[in-house]
Amino acid sequence: MNTIKTYFDLTKGERNAAFFLLSVILFFTILPFFEQAPNSEKADFSDLLLLAKLDSMENAQENKSNNIEFYNIKLIPFDPNSASIKTLIEIGLNKYTAERIDRYRSAGGKFKVKSDLFKVYGIDSTKVVKLWSCIQLPEKSKTTWEKEALNNQNYKTNKAQEILDINSADTTQLISLPMIGSKLANRI
Repeated sequence: MNTIKTYFDLTKGERNAAFFLLSVILFFTILPFFEQAPNSEKADFSDLLLLAKLDSMENAQENKSNNIEFYNIKLIPFDPNSASIKTLIEIGLNKYTAERIDRYRSAGGKFKVKSDLFKVYGIDSTKVVKLWSCIQLPEKSKTTWEKEALNNQNYKTNKAQEILDINSADTTQLISLPMIGSKLANRI
């Protein structure tokens, strides 16, 4: 009996802390009952509705101006590495984008393939797609063409290797296979 009492016996400091915590819990459980009920008056949202209508009208106006700007594209062939700012504006790019392209070129930058135009900050990608046939740059760089040709040659040469019987092949024949080194050949 004495051992059970020692488990539930609290010191004076522990009793004070428990009393304090219980009083705080009681205070926060009773507090919501003393708050005043919110007014049940309906809020007037008429001003907000007017603002929303004005905002949607402004957005519609901006879309119309953007569409007009979008259709001002002239389909004339151009090279982005040598076209003047005036030419870039004539084909439908805005002034800031044309100036950005000119600054890029003056800093030593070059457009190698058509898709490099997508990397220009602020350029409208839909305009680039519309102008795709007019851009006088290759679709792919020569290095990618060369890589594809090398891959095709390697594929053909790998395909032409003779078929080995694993049970009768020695380690030198197994090492000649791709992805098999000397240790794996020894284990096989």
